[in-house]
Amino acid sequence: MSVIIEQDLKEYLDQAFKQVNQQFAQVNQQFAQINQRLDRIENDVTDLKIGQTRIEGELKRVEGELKGELNRVEEKIEASGTQIKTEIKGVEEKIAGIGKRIEFQEFINRGVFIGNFPPFKQQGNRFKVESKI
Repeated sequence: MSVIIEQDLKEYLDQAFKQVNQQFAQVNQQFAQINQRLDRIENDVTDLKIGQTRIEGELKRVEGELKGELNRVEEKIEASGTQIKTEIKGVEEKIAGIGKRIEFQEFINRGVFIGNFPPFKQQGNRFKVESKI
């Protein structure tokens, strides 16, 4: 009987070891799948880092171009502002000249008006009408 018990025990242990070995094989297979997934994730992260580096380089390049454009625009604005100031001064001088011409024309018109009407005599700042009728 002890031989039968030993044999039954040996069969039972062999079956148990087979089941344990099968479970370890399944666990190892799952670990292999996990490792593959981790490798893919690692490659994706590496690709993302490379892409991020490229984007950062492109952003720096675009930023440099924009700064250059901004400087050119600012220079044009400053040049335009100087030109506008110069033109405004010229217009102001022309307006002052026109104002002087108008004043002179009014002076001449008064002189012509007074010269055409002899009954008027100037007394100071006023004109006196002399009537000889």
